[in-house]
Amino acid sequence: MAIIGEALIHFRRIEPSIEIENAKQITSFRNRLIHAYNNLDNSIIYAILNRHLKPLQKEVEKLMD
Repeated sequence: MAIIGEALIHFRRIEPSIEIENAKQITSFRNRLIHAYNNLDNSIIYAILNRHLKPLQKEVEKLMD
């Protein structure tokens, strides 16, 4: 998840006109993972992965078409 957030930060610098749903939340969560990892609840991380990873994957695949 940290790598996805980091990649999104770089992608938005290169292609600022392309919108990614929840981009701000993804990069904010990346920052929280990197800088405050000891304060994260594993159940929250699991819930985020379960709910949001597949939709993000589909969104990125659409951009690549």
